[in-house]
Amino acid sequence: MRTLALSLLSALVSFGCGASSAAHTDPEATSAPDVRWQTFRPDGEEFTLEMPGAPVASQQQTAGERGTVFSKLFMVDAETTLGAGFIVTVTSGGRFAAPNASANEIYDLARDGALAGTHGTLVSEAPVHVSGLPGREVMISMDGGQNQIRERLVFLNHKLYSIVIMAQAAATARLNEIANHYLDSFRLLTVPEGD
Repeated sequence: MRTLALSLLSALVSFGCGASSAAHTDPEATSAPDVRWQTFRPDGEEFTLEMPGAPVASQQQTAGERGTVFSKLFMVDAETTLGAGFIVTVTSGGRFAAPNASANEIYDLARDGALAGTHGTLVSEAPVHVSGLPGREVMISMDGGQNQIRERLVFLNHKLYSIVIMAQAAATARLNEIANHYLDSFRLLTVPEGD
């Protein structure tokens, strides 16, 4: 899970969601404009997602104790327009490739990695369904409560999909609507029948 935490931490750093950037946007003083959602389907991946702009892609490989872990990260930095960052990561290899990898174990590792990588505090955690599959939603508070991460996790075919929105904790009701739309728009295109 170290790779996911590093990817998330890299995203946090490049997004500028740390305490020093919190002064850039006052979510109580501005309302989020209408969002122009774009359906995103990356080459070689079996999911779609609506994002508020064209994402920037990056990849990372990390040698782990159980083999090489591969991470793909897609991010839209909408801090100045919406007061949030939108990220989806796809992680595979290493422990994800183990034939006995359980979704709950993977979700626990992802949560713990995100907490360690952001030095955050767990606010809430609940089971959710993502494309009809059992997943998990985690909310993490960071930077002394100034910022938060809301993350949905789903594990399928030895890949962990992590759908993340990062915003100031004092987000407006409109930004919460945007977050719900974004998270709910994620669709896996190859879900086994009966799941």
